[in-house]
Amino acid sequence: MTRARRILLAAAVGAGSLAAGWTAAPATAATAPTLTAPSTVAYYTNVAISGTTPKPNQHVLVYLKTAAGSYHAVRDLHSDASRHFATKIRAGAQLFAFARAGSVNSAVRTIRIRTASCTTSRVFAALPFPASPRPEDYDFAEATATYNGAVAGSMYQSHTSTLRVYERLKGHNPTILGTYRYLNTPFAVPGSTHVVAITKANAVVAAIQDPRYHPKDLVDALVRGEYWLKGRSHLLRHSTSWTSWVPVAVSDTGQVAGWVSTGHGSSRKYYAALWPSLTAKPKVLGQISTEGQVIGDGAGDVAWQSTNGYGYVRTRDGVAHRLSFAAAVGGDDAWEFTWLAASKTAIYAHTQTATVAFRFGNTTPGGPVAGVAVAGSPDLLQVGPDGSLLLGDLWHPYLITAAGARVSLPATYHTLEDQPAETPGWSISSAGSVTYTAATDKRVHVLTCR
Repeated sequence: MTRARRILLAAAVGAGSLAAGWTAAPATAATAPTLTAPSTVAYYTNVAISGTTPKPNQHVLVYLKTAAGSYHAVRDLHSDASRHFATKIRAGAQLFAFARAGSVNSAVRTIRIRTASCTTSRVFAALPFPASPRPEDYDFAEATATYNGAVAGSMYQSHTSTLRVYERLKGHNPTILGTYRYLNTPFAVPGSTHVVAITKANAVVAAIQDPRYHPKDLVDALVRGEYWLKGRSHLLRHSTSWTSWVPVAVSDTGQVAGWVSTGHGSSRKYYAALWPSLTAKPKVLGQISTEGQVIGDGAGDVAWQSTNGYGYVRTRDGVAHRLSFAAAVGGDDAWEFTWLAASKTAIYAHTQTATVAFRFGNTTPGGPVAGVAVAGSPDLLQVGPDGSLLLGDLWHPYLITAAGARVSLPATYHTLEDQPAETPGWSISSAGSVTYTAATDKRVHVLTCR
């Protein structure tokens, strides 16, 4: 079996295949093995499967398939003297399973992923500026931060190349906080203005590409950390030698995690940084290989990927630890991974084979922190404060709720099919509701699941 095929199967059923070739389970004989499995499970649960064989100490194979796949033998077992066998299999999708002892098969069992009942609604309708006049233009709004019923994000006016940062309090119309027009300079729609968080004090924190600075490309753009409090704009404190200072996450206590850079072009260097509060001087935590390889959770833990390939975390008690991937995905800890987001109490890294969660409540002083695989190979797009996951690709995202239910998002809007980076973002509230930009009207909608 090729590595690619093994990875695809592991994402749905855990361990690799031992045999293949069945497209359907043969008929069940009278003296057949049995197989018992739960009918409905939470996403990525380690499902307990058990059964019996016609004879004691008998060889038995457990076969699995997904809805679109073929049966593969994924467990090679022997029953005990009482004819019983048991195993566990990771469920990343709906599975069909049967046991085979000798030449006889058990009945097929269906293992479904839990579902949820969801509703959608539009957050606001009109954009607070005149619509672009040409049919090929596109105006839209996104919401990338939410707190206590408020949402914040960016709006794009196509024909003027203008991005606006806004906040919309519950029950009110959106308020424009900042307006940025990008003329004769490369910029990302809507990434050049990215709202990171709404704090408990109702400060809106964002990363803003400076429209007055005209780089040759986005890699060399100047990006600054900015926040709005009581209607006034402020810059995060920074060194005059920094070419960018960029917030990426804000903890429940107002601590800001982010990255900073020095130099330009090939001499540019990047560092993980921490602002203890919105008004405090930042601390540099360590050098990173490229921009964005930093994230922080709600409890104040900040993680980054060092230039040596290893991941590190400065936990809420101020102690540094190395992150260990070995238990979750095997191999060395110097994995190629991407920080995507964090929940209230955990930080998540996405590797080629799994999404790995790191939790820091009971860490050994100075020792490594072991991660746990919480999802398979689909891309991780976002994590909610409650641990809910937004997975899939940019065109077909789906939500895994904190209770383990799988829900497909309604069609989301994309500005350019061949440039997925230019895709409106998402945010997930503390209650697990997802805000997204709908394909139907390019406005912000919210998906709420029960």
